Amino acid sequence: MVTRIHHQEIQRIPQRNRQVQERMRDSAEAIAQLAAQLAPKDTGALAASIHAEEQGDGTWHVSWDKEHFYGIFQELGTEHSRAQPFLRPAAKRFER
Repeated sequence: MVTRIHHQEIQRIPQRNRQVQERMRDSAEAIAQLAAQLAPKDTGALAASIHAEEQGDGTWHVSWDKEHFYGIFQELGTEHSRAQPFLRPAAKRFER
């Protein structure tokens, strides 16, 4: 089996990689924005802390700041309070 790769295709790899990274960034930022809209709001601090962050290995992480650790309790609920999911529904809307 012989595979031929044309020089033009090799030259396009960095451009395609940039396009993929841009789309990943745009998607992560859109998920963060929607999650902030869906987040339960008392003071609005949790919603304001939701952000998208590149992990350095080409992946993106959407979460809230560490000082708003209670976001996990809002997302998943506890034995004393019902779940009020916002991050998972936001991500679900962008699934393909």
